[in-house]
Amino acid sequence: MTSSLPPLQLGVSSQNHAIARAFAAHYQSPAKRQQTYLNTLAVSLVNDYFQGLNLPTDLENSATWQPQAQLFEDIAELLIPGWGTVACRPVLADAKACYIPPREQDGILAIQFDPDFRYATFVGFVSGIPAQVTQIPLSDFQDFDLFLEQIAQAVREPLINRLGDWLTGTIDASWEQLDRLLGVQPTLAPVRSYPPCVERGKIFALEEGGAPVALVVWVEQTPKQDLNIAVELWPINEEHCLPDALELKLLEPFSGETMVQAQARGSERLRFKFTGERGDRFDVKVSHNGHSMVEPFMI
Repeated sequence: MTSSLPPLQLGVSSQNHAIARAFAAHYQSPAKRQQTYLNTLAVSLVNDYFQGLNLPTDLENSATWQPQAQLFEDIAELLIPGWGTVACRPVLADAKACYIPPREQDGILAIQFDPDFRYATFVGFVSGIPAQVTQIPLSDFQDFDLFLEQIAQAVREPLINRLGDWLTGTIDASWEQLDRLLGVQPTLAPVRSYPPCVERGKIFALEEGGAPVALVVWVEQTPKQDLNIAVELWPINEEHCLPDALELKLLEPFSGETMVQAQARGSERLRFKFTGERGDRFDVKVSHNGHSMVEPFMI
């Protein structure tokens, strides 16, 4: 880990300990009680810190706060609306690496406690970890401040793309017609039974120097006044394939929970198609190697 500042260190409050003891008391096994105690302590501490920074969290809907979920898995997760789920992994004082259970999460924080559990050090943050990796050296974690910058950027109130307005011609200029954007004729909908329908796209790169991709959205009104919607990612390269680790997700906008997801794995396109009612909300998240962007939509 490279940083010009020392890692953040916080005191662990008596309330943090009381909450952790209450969750651990659900289980009879000493090993499970200790696991639950440490996981809850780490999540509670991170949640308090984020709340102090006025960063949104959804503790009640986080898996860590569900005793039944804790029973069957090693869970230390905090839900961050508008961003996703971060694992707050507890690390003992003498440990040199952080254990990562085989569970999907958008990022991982390493929280190292002193021997008496009076203080905790926010070691750092990592993301994009392959599922087969179960141990990460503490020296490999990135500066915690970089994670805070990601969260702050993600939770800013973004411009909501109102798909109902697209059908009446009110479309933000950042969304371009496909023939202008890509030099191709629209191909998302092989049959358009219920006009009007609209297709738009935008090209972006998730990181400086990274491979550009196109986010393409098609919307069509049905006879029942619902909207048929398709969301696609297209490659912008000579190989005509998306980067292997590129992910496309549809998120529930208020909780940040993933509704559906797909990984490119070298495919030509990623596509979701669904029907929604007027007023429904969803977010589209595109991520690759720890970098991500979110586009919010209202039907």
